[in-house]
Amino acid sequence: MKTAAAICALALAGLAVVWAAGSQAPWLPECPLHKWTGLLCFGCGGTRATQVLLHGDWAASLRCNALLLPFAAWLLALCLIRRTSVFNATLYTGLAVLAAFMLLRNIPLPCFDCIRPGMGWQ
Repeated sequence: MKTAAAICALALAGLAVVWAAGSQAPWLPECPLHKWTGLLCFGCGGTRATQVLLHGDWAASLRCNALLLPFAAWLLALCLIRRTSVFNATLYTGLAVLAAFMLLRNIPLPCFDCIRPGMGWQ
């Protein structure tokens, strides 16, 4: 129980820092995958999405990273699931969704523009 409380406290502290500093703070790290290869990972745009979501702009959050809220719900579900078979199914399904999202957002076709950071449903 103490570990869960510590994790929640750290997460809230991180959210407070992102809310106060904004997503363009110079100390925020760049995505190593994008920096080295030019490819977008499933998390690219996640800091900006979190920052604008914390300021109440849901639409801008979706434009930055459409998977932010489903990813958070998936992580929460993984923390709450106790049965091994359900946990494994949830884990592998989520990992497949993350892989598909990453693959699709890197295909240079206009139909996938809506899942690239900053492009979204405009």
